[in-house]
Amino acid sequence: TQVLELLPWLRPDHWLHGASPMAAIRLLYEKYLVPAPDIRARIDAYIKENFARRPILGVHIRNLDKGSEDPTVHATNRAILQLVDRYLAQVPDLRLFLLTDSNRVIDDYTERYGDRVFHIDCSRTSGLVPLTWRESANRRELGAEVIMDTYLAAACDYFIGHGGSNVACMVACLKQWPEGALHLLDDNAKTRRNWLLHDW
Repeated sequence: TQVLELLPWLRPDHWLHGASPMAAIRLLYEKYLVPAPDIRARIDAYIKENFARRPILGVHIRNLDKGSEDPTVHATNRAILQLVDRYLAQVPDLRLFLLTDSNRVIDDYTERYGDRVFHIDCSRTSGLVPLTWRESANRRELGAEVIMDTYLAAACDYFIGHGGSNVACMVACLKQWPEGALHLLDDNAKTRRNWLLHDW
C-alpha cells in the first residue's frame, strides 16, 4: 500500500505522525534506503567530475516501451521537451542532465541542445524491448545505474519528469525542492490513492 494510505493510522507518538506524504516518504528513504558503498562512491565521483558548473536541469524521459502501460507517454515526452525550452529561455546557461533508457532520446536531445547535454554511460535500448526483459542483462548493474541516475538527478538544481514514473517520483522525494524547481507532469504516483484497497 502507499505511505499516503498509512499515515492517517499512525499513533500520535510515532516519529512520522503529522508528516505530509512527501515528507514522510523522504524521511523513510533517508532512514532505510542507503545506497551500497560502491554505488555511493560512483555517485559522488560523478558529481565531483561533472556537477561543478551549474545550474543543472535534470530531465527524465522514458523510452516509448512505457507506452504499453501508459498511452500518454508520447504526449508527456513532447510536453517535457517544451518545458525544457521554457527553462532554457529563463536560464540560458542551464546544463541538462539527461536520464533515459533510450539511445534515441540521447541522440535527439544532443542534436537539439548540443554540448549542454550530459549523462552517465549506462545500458540503453534502441528499440521497444525494455532493458529488464533482456536475459543477458546484469541485474545488479542495471539497478546500480538507475540508482545513480536517480541520486544524480536529485543533485540537480531543477528537475522535470513524468509523475507516473517511479524514477521521477523517487527524484521528487529525495529532497525538499525549492518552489518552482520541480516539475512533474501528471500527479506524483507516490501520492495517489490506491482505490483498489477500498473496492470490497
